[in-house]
Amino acid sequence: MSDAPPPPPGYVPYGTQPPPGYQVQGYPAPSQPAQPGYPQPYYPPQYYAPPRPWNGLAIAGFVISLVPYLWWLGAILSGVALSQIRRSGEQGRGLALAGLIIGCVITGIILIVFLIVGIIAAVASARYS
Repeated sequence: MSDAPPPPPGYVPYGTQPPPGYQVQGYPAPSQPAQPGYPQPYYPPQYYAPPRPWNGLAIAGFVISLVPYLWWLGAILSGVALSQIRRSGEQGRGLALAGLIIGCVITGIILIVFLIVGIIAAVASARYS
């Protein structure tokens, strides 16, 4: 003999016929009655996609683009991260764009400063020769 609890009232074992007059219990009635002539709405279960992983190169490119003397490396890493994100669909596109923009803007500013300093030095040396 087993220690299993007795079956609930109205239980019908699988493969047997229910007793005469037995009503099959369905889903509970909806809170709003269905309109006549229309089928009951079906609400499928909700499934959620797992979160997308972050691209580590995008994070590293953004952080390194803020480091003095390494902004050019941050721009390169961010550019590589953008191409990886486009292929894989990972998160971090905004960080990669920010790292690329910061690195390019700082590089442009440095090049303009060197150009201005070079022009000033050329003019100054031409004046004294």
